[in-house]
Amino acid sequence: MINKLSEKRVIAFMKWLSAQGAEMLPTTNEYEVLRFKCQLGTGVIYKNSRGKHSVSGPLVTEALTAYFAGESWRGKAQPTKRGKIGRRKERLLKRDGDECFFCGEKLGEDMTVEHLMPVNQKGPDRIENMVLAHQKCNSLAGSMPLIEKVKLREKMRGWI
Repeated sequence: MINKLSEKRVIAFMKWLSAQGAEMLPTTNEYEVLRFKCQLGTGVIYKNSRGKHSVSGPLVTEALTAYFAGESWRGKAQPTKRGKIGRRKERLLKRDGDECFFCGEKLGEDMTVEHLMPVNQKGPDRIENMVLAHQKCNSLAGSMPLIEKVKLREKMRGWI
């Protein structure tokens, strides 16, 4: 099923996901083909340097199965905002302040939540594993291991 994902098919799948109530999110690195959010969580489709696709977990597999079978799917949009800022972001702002974890500059509209230990590498999806970062800084960090993210932070802040 995942090997049937041509660029045209990915676009059709995105449209189908939107029609099913999922919210399309921007990709965070060059290996992500598609990222979406729904009431069941966040799903990602990746494409490696050899062109082979993989998925972030059973959520994406379930959605792809329903898509290829021509069935509906239960992934409704998950409310991501509470006022202008999501609940997780509010908690992180209270805990860490309003500066980007990586560059140290004040956060703005491009504020994202970054997992220090990437979820796709078995990092926990808990507040203890999260920091706030600019979208650009988050994209630079991508799915780096934690130690590489700390080195990136030190470099961006001019500490090394």
